[in-house]
Amino acid sequence: MDNKPQTSEHLSRFLSQRGYQVYVAKDGPSVLEFVGRVRPQLVVMDMDLPGFKGLEVLRTLRAKKYTGGFVMMTAMEDDTLLKAAFDLGSADILGKPVDPERLLVAIQVGLILLRN
Repeated sequence: MDNKPQTSEHLSRFLSQRGYQVYVAKDGPSVLEFVGRVRPQLVVMDMDLPGFKGLEVLRTLRAKKYTGGFVMMTAMEDDTLLKAAFDLGSADILGKPVDPERLLVAIQVGLILLRN
């Protein structure tokens, strides 16, 4: 979820308390392994993950025909990277620090977009 374990733990707890099933991956390769095995509806991911950057993970999953949704989080202000994330189908990109309520709305929107 986030490149900082304490932030991932906080957001995971917040989302779990609202009925979401949450899996926290420690790095890009773990995200790829999990998504390949479980195929979740939506992935919330930091653009600055250890191992593989979030954009690389997103590209790899799209190349493997993963059709689920994405919500990206970032502290970067690189318009090229942000545009690439949207072009690859990210439902939203949230600036860090992430407001949990804003994340919740982004997830809900991302899940609605998947149904249409």
